[in-house]
Amino acid sequence: MLFRSEVGARWAQGDLGIAYEHASTAAVEELLIRCSSTFTPPTGPSIVVACAELDPHALGARAVAAACALDGLRVAFLGPSLPAPDLEEYLEIHRPMAVALSCSVPTALAGGARSIAAAHRAGIPVVGGGSAGWMTAAAMNSNCGGRDHVALYVERSVIGWARDWFGLPAGTGGILVGGTSMAHLLGLGVAQIGRAHV
Repeated sequence: MLFRSEVGARWAQGDLGIAYEHASTAAVEELLIRCSSTFTPPTGPSIVVACAELDPHALGARAVAAACALDGLRVAFLGPSLPAPDLEEYLEIHRPMAVALSCSVPTALAGGARSIAAAHRAGIPVVGGGSAGWMTAAAMNSNCGGRDHVALYVERSVIGWARDWFGLPAGTGGILVGGTSMAHLLGLGVAQIGRAHV
């Protein structure tokens, strides 16, 4: 993904146009699709990977979908900017083990909240990740081990807001992590452990 970072930096500086950025994204997506489809078809539990409503960037979610497929999960990749009502309908019909939801831009956070609420109404657990969460975590980037720092209060507040937005019970906790991959992998691990104990 260093290649994608370089393309993004050059696009932001005006050295490359949007067509080049889109072409490089398509090339990486094609590579991920080919790599994840050349192995034995997955037979594990099914999951859905999608991007939050109003999030047009799907490459991170595509990478998570490919990694999950290579790990034996049956993945339904539903792409970018999936409207929450459509996600809910799909989940009610297909009943996957979990949804991995990517939110890569802060402007899609409200759409992410609608997508998570839709999954919860369908009774499907959600694993969230993406740059929007990473930006929040990176803004703090504190080493708070064993001390009383403001970043701890910010993290608790953000988690409290998310708990309230999604209608989760009092006492529900969480953690802000520094990247999409970490958030998706952590969430999938929690979902897998939770499913093993059901």
